[in-house]
Amino acid sequence: MKHLFSTTALIAALGMAGMASAGALEEPAPEPPVAAPVDWSGAYVGLIASFNSGDFGGEFGGADIFPGDGSGDLSGNSFGLVLGYDVQNGQYVYGGEFSYASADITGSEDCNNPAFQCAFEVEKVASLRGRIGYLVAPKTLVYGTLGVTRAEATGFVDSGGGPIGEDNTINGVVYGIGMEKMIGERSRLRAAILRHDFDGEDFQTDILYEDIESAFTSVEFGFTFSF
Repeated sequence: MKHLFSTTALIAALGMAGMASAGALEEPAPEPPVAAPVDWSGAYVGLIASFNSGDFGGEFGGADIFPGDGSGDLSGNSFGLVLGYDVQNGQYVYGGEFSYASADITGSEDCNNPAFQCAFEVEKVASLRGRIGYLVAPKTLVYGTLGVTRAEATGFVDSGGGPIGEDNTINGVVYGIGMEKMIGERSRLRAAILRHDFDGEDFQTDILYEDIESAFTSVEFGFTFSF
């Protein structure tokens, strides 16, 4: 009889342990946290800086003599602001932006008369561009951009007695490619290579130099904040 009671107690204990184990196995595992979706849509504003290099050249009497060999080098930096708006559709991002920068992009070489220096300066640059991009990763955008640009420029000559020239507004097109990286919920870093091609413009110096054209390539870096 003692053995019967002992066996019955053992079976009951094992049954309860089995039920407890089964209950533990049936408890649902916690679901992994779901990452919040990344949204590129909305307005943004930011700071930009660029390093620029290019060339300039113009005519007198049908001859390319501004400067003397017909072409001079441009180089310099610019710093400014950018603001824009993006719309996201799946992995594509569309938008437009306006930028305005204060620039110091200059070039000076001998004129046809080497007693004079022929010089060209770009002091302010603005652009209005559209862009389309593709998300290669949720927080990484590569894009192309195209638009119009306008700058304030000065063309002048100098023989040592002070510059002789005038200021003009020059217009052109701007295009390029870039990459943007989201580093926070609202903050982004960007880098781009942009080409500015300006139409020719006449500049009155000691003589009238005609159709002075200019162009430069910009390596641009920026930080933007969306809202």
